Amino acid sequence: MVIIPQVLINQAAYEGIHVMFSKLEGRILAYYAVDAGQAFIVLSESLKKDTAILRCVLAEELGHHYTSVGIGVPVTHTLYRDRNKLTQDEHRAKRWAAEYLLPLDKLLRAFRKGIRHLWELAEYFRVTEEMIRFRLKMLKVGMAS
Repeated sequence: MVIIPQVLINQAAYEGIHVMFSKLEGRILAYYAVDAGQAFIVLSESLKKDTAILRCVLAEELGHHYTSVGIGVPVTHTLYRDRNKLTQDEHRAKRWAAEYLLPLDKLLRAFRKGIRHLWELAEYFRVTEEMIRFRLKMLKVGMAS
């Protein structure tokens, strides 16, 4: 059973962002967009199958709102500078998501409880192992799998 991340949905609502599920084409899981002053996060229906991925993707899309407002609709970039900016925007959004989902004080509390392996941390925080790796890399901490 997937648990819809209500805290993240509430955070989006507080910011005036409409969150909706839709059938998205290809490998796109979600996007953030602003149209006529209204912000939207569109999530793939496929995300309803996995709470951890849903939490990570939704948090990253919220990260776009906080770190690069108005950017987020999937676009094909041909110029290097455009691809580079997109990469930087994605990194900022993911960084925001990692800090939001895995605050340092809660990570330290998990370590003190003896939760040390990537999979254990992922289960504990209900996120993906990839998000755990990203957050630990931000902190420059190595982990065993």
